Amino acid sequence: MPILDQSFSTDNFEVIYNLLSRKGKVNIDKMPESYKDVVAEIKGVNERLKELNHKKKSAWTEDETAEHQALQDKRKELRIKKHDELLNILSSLAKEVRSNTFKFDLSIQKYRDNEEFVIDKANRAAYYAMCQLQHNMKRTFNIEMESRHSIMVSIKRLLNTKTPLYAIRTDVSGFFESIPQDPLLAKIESNSLLSYKSKSFIRAILKEYNEKKDTSAVDVKHGVPRGVGVSSMLSEIYMQDIDRELKNRQEVIFYVRYVDDIFMLLASIGSHGSIEDYYKDLKTFFIGKGLSLKDIGDDKCKLLDYVNKSRPNDSFYYLGYDIKLTYKASDKELNAEFSLSKKKRDKLRNRIQNAFLHFENLSKVDLKQARRDLLDALRLISGNIRLRNSKNGIKAGLYYSNDLLDEIGLKELDKFTQRIHHMSLNVPEETISDDKERREFVNKLKMRIEKTDLVQSWKNRTMYNIHMDRLSEIMKWLDYGKEEN
Repeated sequence: MPILDQSFSTDNFEVIYNLLSRKGKVNIDKMPESYKDVVAEIKGVNERLKELNHKKKSAWTEDETAEHQALQDKRKELRIKKHDELLNILSSLAKEVRSNTFKFDLSIQKYRDNEEFVIDKANRAAYYAMCQLQHNMKRTFNIEMESRHSIMVSIKRLLNTKTPLYAIRTDVSGFFESIPQDPLLAKIESNSLLSYKSKSFIRAILKEYNEKKDTSAVDVKHGVPRGVGVSSMLSEIYMQDIDRELKNRQEVIFYVRYVDDIFMLLASIGSHGSIEDYYKDLKTFFIGKGLSLKDIGDDKCKLLDYVNKSRPNDSFYYLGYDIKLTYKASDKELNAEFSLSKKKRDKLRNRIQNAFLHFENLSKVDLKQARRDLLDALRLISGNIRLRNSKNGIKAGLYYSNDLLDEIGLKELDKFTQRIHHMSLNVPEETISDDKERREFVNKLKMRIEKTDLVQSWKNRTMYNIHMDRLSEIMKWLDYGKEEN
């Protein structure tokens, strides 16, 4: 087996850079000027080549033919220069990380009732070192985190069934703050594949976390720093054996965990008298691992029995969806319908409200821009976009974030469409003093707004081209005042 290169080196930082670039996570504006200048030159060359390529090659003049060749040669040189500039930047970062004085500095910010720890992304050396550390852990511990979408596809398939089953939806309380550090570190240290440098960084991060955390809220020798990227890896490492043990239980049809959210389907409950008794034993199992599951009655704890004679219609929410369960006694069949979760409904409602509020405020000073902002915001709310910085062409938006909706969910979307159509448009008199002119402006804008249809956009998977800078600008006022997540 080849030895994994886990060094915090220029070559490995280039691998990290390429991974980040493919995901659209490299912000060129944050790069040094020398690098940005080369990127701008390449962009200029590409634009001129595009202009020439719009013409038929046979129609080129001699000067254009020569220019085309010269531009291709220049682009090759600039790409080499860009790569050299990148290596110089990454070499400097790697040298900083390998120095004896380097450390990850954790700072604290409030997260609801918990402390959240962050590492300044402006510190590019720390950012790349953290990415490399996560990369090392993922490879040496074989961590594969299933996506929300694939999880929900499986759950939807399994819940539409004629097979009698029990279901448990629950959550680990204070997940990141509860992870016991001693057994976690024992797992880290016993992994012969993980490099010494990676292990020392993990120990240092936990040491600083222990020094800075609120020990009145988090037990001594417990917890990983919520908010720091490596903590997701550390929690996954700790949970690997627990997940494996639960998946291998004879009665378990399906088990999945997404961070702290757990969903299970059971064929039986063994000698337990009820699903509630089974869950009490499950809670005891987790307590033995230093973790606590939500109590019965908590809104994140749902126990369902579709084995015994009493099979009531019920519902629960999980990973962005409300799931309505209906049992058809005549067919002995369980049906699951997916709609938007309350959190997503609230988010949509707030965005619509903020879009029109932004229009009302901006129309006092710039009516033309206010109109443009409102229409762009409604496109973003109702449609989908391609993340243009992403080389994989990742899509996001109404459909791609909610593609499992059933008819019940589409009816909810239609209510939001009607909400948009009935929102009031307040144009101040000082902006358009003439009543007739103001009414004409409002009526024309309403006609544009009434073309917004969330259901049709969802069904057609409507796409809009919105530049990333414009997207960031719109999101600032669409999500203004939202609760931090």
